Amino acid sequence: VQILTTQPQQTTTIIALDDSGTFTSGSGGRISLLANDTFSGGEAHTGNVTVSLTGVNSITGSSIDPDTGDFLIPPSTLS
Repeated sequence: VQILTTQPQQTTTIIALDDSGTFTSGSGGRISLLANDTFSGGEAHTGNVTVSLTGVNSITGSSIDPDTGDFLIPPSTLS
């Protein structure tokens, strides 16, 4: 997953900590990617960063919720 700033002209610092989550096979799930991250000393959120998928070829159908920045795991994924 890649996190980019939406304010590229400013000097900024992103602190992106590891994220974890669980899900049940057949139900899918979501993992919050920004909940414990900071951007320029404040909360990281979809108004100041953009979250995108890179190199997630092993999870077919996964995506990012553009409103929350959560990683979405499709129901067809086995746990």
